[in-house]
Amino acid sequence: MTNKTPDQLLVADNNHEWEMNRFDMTMQMLRGRWTLVIVLALIFATAGGFAGFKLPKPIYRSEGIIEIKPVVPKILTDDESKDLRAQFDGYIGQQVALLNSKEVKKSAMLNDAWQSVKPGTAPGFFVQFEKNAKALRPLQSQVIELYFTHTDPVLAQKGVEAMGKAYEDLVKLKDEEDKAQVYDIVVKEHERLQRELEDARSDIKSATNEVGADSLVAIYAQKVRRLERLEEELDQVRMTLIAMDELTRGANRTVTLQLIASSDQELRRLLRDRYLVEREMTRLAAEYGSEHVVMRQQKLVLANIHDQINMYVQEVTGKSGTNGSGEMLRLKAQEKGLESMLEKVNVELARIGRKELSLSQMRDKEEDLLEKLKLAETRIEDLTIDAAASGRIKVLSYGDVPASPYSDRRKLATVAGIAFGGLFGFGIVIFIAWLDPSIRNMDDLEYTISDFNRLGVLPQLPDDLTDAEAVTTAAHCVHNIRTKMQISAVRDNNHVFAITSCGPASGKSSLAMALGLSFSGTGGRTLLIDCDLVAGGLTRRVEDIIPTQSRHPLVKAGLVTEAQLNKARIQSQEEGRFLVEVLVEIGDLQSRDADRASKLLEASKRGLMDVMNGDNVEDCVLETEIPNLYVLSIGNATEHDISRLSLTGMQRVFEAAREKFDNVIVDTGPTPGSAEAALVTAAADGTVVVVTRGEDRLEVKRATTELRHNSVHVLGVVYNRADDSDMELSGATSVSRRSNRPTGHSSLRVDDSFKTSTIGGLGSSVAFDAGHDKA
Repeated sequence: MTNKTPDQLLVADNNHEWEMNRFDMTMQMLRGRWTLVIVLALIFATAGGFAGFKLPKPIYRSEGIIEIKPVVPKILTDDESKDLRAQFDGYIGQQVALLNSKEVKKSAMLNDAWQSVKPGTAPGFFVQFEKNAKALRPLQSQVIELYFTHTDPVLAQKGVEAMGKAYEDLVKLKDEEDKAQVYDIVVKEHERLQRELEDARSDIKSATNEVGADSLVAIYAQKVRRLERLEEELDQVRMTLIAMDELTRGANRTVTLQLIASSDQELRRLLRDRYLVEREMTRLAAEYGSEHVVMRQQKLVLANIHDQINMYVQEVTGKSGTNGSGEMLRLKAQEKGLESMLEKVNVELARIGRKELSLSQMRDKEEDLLEKLKLAETRIEDLTIDAAASGRIKVLSYGDVPASPYSDRRKLATVAGIAFGGLFGFGIVIFIAWLDPSIRNMDDLEYTISDFNRLGVLPQLPDDLTDAEAVTTAAHCVHNIRTKMQISAVRDNNHVFAITSCGPASGKSSLAMALGLSFSGTGGRTLLIDCDLVAGGLTRRVEDIIPTQSRHPLVKAGLVTEAQLNKARIQSQEEGRFLVEVLVEIGDLQSRDADRASKLLEASKRGLMDVMNGDNVEDCVLETEIPNLYVLSIGNATEHDISRLSLTGMQRVFEAAREKFDNVIVDTGPTPGSAEAALVTAAADGTVVVVTRGEDRLEVKRATTELRHNSVHVLGVVYNRADDSDMELSGATSVSRRSNRPTGHSSLRVDDSFKTSTIGGLGSSVAFDAGHDKA
């Protein structure tokens, strides 16, 4: 059992529909509409083909040629020709862009060549002119091809001529103006650069006159060497002072030696000799032992080196006697003097460096100005050459009047118009089909509610029943539905069947009546229950098949005759008055019998609500003239009694009916929309849903979704009022034809049968087929 709401189930149905095969859906929608498709496709294809041939006009194109010369031999040298050729591609590209510009095309429209054949300067004219004119350069060519297209061949040639002349005039004017302007700018720039060059050279001369350029370099190099020597002497003095200070304070001798050696080459040599002797002694000790004669010789050599190191350190640090402190004072004084000299040299060196840097910058500026001046002179020369190179642009052809169209799309447009027109006609029918919400055939029904079984199909019956084959077919369809319901009764123990529909006037009451006749024909006691309190259709339909003595209490009591009753009943329905009141007025009923008649009528209206209130079902049903067929009408219940209905009460009615009858057919209201339908379908053993051709798809979906949501056991769907094609597809027609044989009813008349207005055409067909017609 699903927990989804009806809206969710409806959305699920929609998703399922969109997942179906689109081609099959299209074919299904076109079913029955192919004649319209063919007619509309032919009409629109013809119209499209005619429009395709008449609307497009052949296009004519005239071609002009403009030559751009890359060189002018009388002016340029061979080298200069190479430079000009390298710039040629860019230049010719600019000319193509100029020809395609709005400026040239507007000038061409105003040219006499164009105005003589196509006067006017409206914006619309220019848009079309701009679209028709085009300039292109063939690959690696020195010409520009000028095209103009038009439906008139003369205008095509005049367009090329106007473009060529407008371009010539504009190029001449622009070249003269641009070259003169650029030449003046370049000449002024050249003059400015010359003045700046003279100023720069004057500054260089002044700087070199103060101190010669060569002497300035020599002085700078001399000062640098002097600076290096002072720095070296200062470093040596500082290291010596550090070593003496360390020895005075009893510092590590090895550290002191390393400090002195870092700035003393002689000490570094002695320390290296000591290291080599010590390493050799280590090797000899391992080889000969520490007491070997070779080892004693090496020890003497090592002692000698130690003495040399000690004597040198004493000499350097001044530790001999009491002159150590005096030596340190002398070295500190020397340190200060060297620092002072070093500072003066640094100042002098910075001054000379600034002078050298200033002079270098002056020379760089001179070189830069010389380069710019050279470029300016080259530009002046190029402009002079360009000014002299007149005649490099020449219009070789102003176009000819084309003899044949450049483009003729009438054949293609005709074919496209035919194709588009045909598709348009096809599309109109598809659009109409999409807009049509109704169910037109069984395929529509299958696509709309594909998860329900198709229980059967019923034909569209004529107003009269003179066609024996139609009667046989309808009866066969009803019997087929009844057979499937009987199979369900045996297999699933189903005996109470509810008949509902998706909307009013769907034929469900007619089907209920016909099924009752069909079931009763099998010999089983069959009860028809009218549970449609609003319409009461089944109650009205069975009036003609109820015996006269049990049909109406006034006739049964002998107060009126059947004829008097029928006459008064018609007048009562027409005037909307009570039946007893009409009978008294027309004199068929005595006034003294009016109260009795009213009480008899009230007591006779027993039906569904009385059984639901506890009355015996056999006391409330009416026996019909059809064997084994009984009716439980709505009695005196009205639509206001719907509020008294309940699922428990409905189950009680059905349980009582099961005990007395073999088959129970319940006619109820449409789903959704009637409260009694929801109760009946929930309490019944099985439900049959009637869907009529022409019903709205959305209404059908809502009904089936409601039934699924209420967990109703749906036996299947009956498609009512099917057309001939659906009947052929269902196979019912062919079966009925094979089974058709003379039955004595081949020429039926309404006067010889049950009135279709009461039990309906479908019920009458079953009655005819079963031989229940009234003689």
